[in-house]
Amino acid sequence: MKKRQSIILLTAVAAFAGCAKTSDIKIPTDNVVRVIADVAMKTKGSCTTESLKEFDLMIKSRSSKYDYTNTKFTRDESGQWIPAKQMLWEGENVNAEYLAVSPCANAGISLGDGPLFQFQVSGRQTKDGTESDLLWCYGNKNETSFDDQGRMKLTFAHALSLLKVKLTFGTQFNVGGVPGSNPASSFNIDGFKTSVNVGYNTTTGTANLAADGSASTMYLYESSWIPAADVYSNCVAEFECIVVPQQVSTFTLYFYAAGNPYIFTANLGSDFSFESGKEYTLPLIVGKDVVRMSEDISAEAWKDGGSQDIETD
Repeated sequence: MKKRQSIILLTAVAAFAGCAKTSDIKIPTDNVVRVIADVAMKTKGSCTTESLKEFDLMIKSRSSKYDYTNTKFTRDESGQWIPAKQMLWEGENVNAEYLAVSPCANAGISLGDGPLFQFQVSGRQTKDGTESDLLWCYGNKNETSFDDQGRMKLTFAHALSLLKVKLTFGTQFNVGGVPGSNPASSFNIDGFKTSVNVGYNTTTGTANLAADGSASTMYLYESSWIPAADVYSNCVAEFECIVVPQQVSTFTLYFYAAGNPYIFTANLGSDFSFESGKEYTLPLIVGKDVVRMSEDISAEAWKDGGSQDIETD
């Protein structure tokens, strides 16, 4: 029987334009492009400022002489970002567009119309892996902050979406004592496309993301496990994976709990979209022979932004 659920959508106010802040331009006297970089609040995946090791930077200036295809920056042991080749600003008062992305893409990508590159999320992600966490920072030099050493400040945002599945286990799983480890395993999801064509919108500074290919099966990794306080309480586990933003009418979860197979299908409706920069949580109650929704599925971002209805089985 279908139950109508409400999904709360929160609006990301500065999702991708987070690296653009109006300030006085103070590029170094030698015009060399130098940067400092960090990652905005963790909304998905596991990539953080500390774990970010490299990224690509591309620049489009007034004169093509100062245009640069994606150039790899690597963080050295002292924390400085070192480019694969020297890049120069055209001048103090000459504006330039830039785009920084991580993980690094194939060489030879320049800013322009249409898709810039294709990105693929892994079908088998891990808790500590960052290869599927696409980071993005687009902006204009004249609207971006520089520090007192003439380094441009880049703040990366997470471009894709995170799907989290929260399992609350019934007390029947505590018969014989509270489980010492997560009883759920072999957690898979089917219904999402895993490839995306990545472009950008010069007006809004946001990413243009177009899911591509056919839907395939993905593996969800365990992100947390909280055993019950006693046999009368509930164990709670969470599984998650990064997904490509896209319209999804339905998806199906497959997993085992205490050796028994479970299947749950969420029917979202033809107009439901997973959006970039948002984290979705699907809360389920797992019983002896049944799995059901416990409350509304939710999406979190930076600011509250209304709601949207969905249906789930």
